[in-house]
Amino acid sequence: MTLVLNHLRQLNGSKFLFFALTILCLASSCDALKKVPKEKQPDTDLGEIQGQRKYNPKTGKWETTTEVTEAMDTVAWKEPARDIPPPIVSDTPDGMTDDGSVPDSEKLGRYKVAVMLPFLSNKLSQSNNIIDKKSMTAIQFYGGMKMALDNLSSKGVKLDVTVLDTEASSTVTKSLLQRPEVTGADILFGPVRKENLKLVADFAKKNKKPLISPLSPSTTVTQDNPYYIQFAPSFNTHCNAITKHVRDRYETDQVVLVTRSKSAETKRMKFFHEANAKYEGGIVAERFKELVITDVTADLNELEMEPYFLEGKTTVFIVPSWSNEKFVYSLLRKIRTSKGRNKVVVYGMPQWMNYQRISFDYYEALNVHVSSKIAVDVESPSTEDFKLNYFYKYGDAPTDDAFLGYNMMSYVGSLIAKNGTQFQKTIDSEPGSYPSTKFLFDPVPGTNSNIEKLDEIGRYENKHVNILEFKDYTFKKAK
Repeated sequence: MTLVLNHLRQLNGSKFLFFALTILCLASSCDALKKVPKEKQPDTDLGEIQGQRKYNPKTGKWETTTEVTEAMDTVAWKEPARDIPPPIVSDTPDGMTDDGSVPDSEKLGRYKVAVMLPFLSNKLSQSNNIIDKKSMTAIQFYGGMKMALDNLSSKGVKLDVTVLDTEASSTVTKSLLQRPEVTGADILFGPVRKENLKLVADFAKKNKKPLISPLSPSTTVTQDNPYYIQFAPSFNTHCNAITKHVRDRYETDQVVLVTRSKSAETKRMKFFHEANAKYEGGIVAERFKELVITDVTADLNELEMEPYFLEGKTTVFIVPSWSNEKFVYSLLRKIRTSKGRNKVVVYGMPQWMNYQRISFDYYEALNVHVSSKIAVDVESPSTEDFKLNYFYKYGDAPTDDAFLGYNMMSYVGSLIAKNGTQFQKTIDSEPGSYPSTKFLFDPVPGTNSNIEKLDEIGRYENKHVNILEFKDYTFKKAK
């Protein structure tokens, strides 16, 4: 179960202390968190040149001499024959070895991890101690990560973590990619914004470093990149999860896809049709019904809903729309007033959990379900323990982002310790299960994949999506 709303407020008091502690962590040094070293100026004083140590029979001591007492090695240079071809230079793509595969994984005593998140410390108001609410995702996420790092350290997993603030800026992100804490890292983590994530993904591919993308669901960040590990399921994956959940319970003729008459929304219908065909085990299957709304009135007065209800059966409305809360509100209101005694289930998107103006009576009356990357059961003992530990550590209640940060770092840390620097090569065979979510990765084929190159990997994507239902005025994991 997850909380209905997660509204962000201006922060002060204990919340400012939490932020201060987080920033302090960025510059602290411990087993799991390593301080960023300052750049040292080169030392031009080389001191006295030290030579070999030899035994002096006159003094009876070993002495260091700077005199040349041995014959010097010489290098015999030879002119190459003109008819000999030049040396072969590898032209393999960046990030690949000569045979086109990812390098072997190397197991180390300690691993260097660079975390790049938008803390927006540059926007902190020193005068009134108010934190920019846009930074709270990174702060909460890293708070959970830090708790996982402490736990991993207690188990002997040695991770030297450097935390860097991208400030949500491409310019800052580019500068971070030149720092030794990033160039020398074994694993990269973040950032969040697509523009910045693309910069780091290109860097990771070129330098053969695994990159964990924690929060972006985009499938267009990078391509043919076997170092890119996408934890946030893509929209297509959400569609597949919703369709499977629906079809496990209802027939195709009971399902209605609903969107506004906008190209961006109507194009989303094809993902559900394809998912249904896949569910049926073929390329073509009976299609869901479609309802494209052209009505622009505030209450959708001109929309006729009655023909879509099935007497004696449950009607399932799937609504892949989220950018306009007013539209979703009007649609739910219209369905409720039109359904009469007919049974209805409405499937929406993750963003619906953060809506602020829709009465939850509609969610309850229409059996609203949503897809989500996380499903926190607030009634479980493990969740309660985490909330208490988080509060004692930071003086603030954890959000879903904190749970994600903890689960993700716990999972990645254990894989690194077990499989080494290129841990992603076996990630599809090692799922992770945690109280609030699961991680189930599949390799996504690259653009050059064909029947002869089945191992060409475009990226790794987490395919696990939770389905939540609104019941008793909270979102709970659906059965």
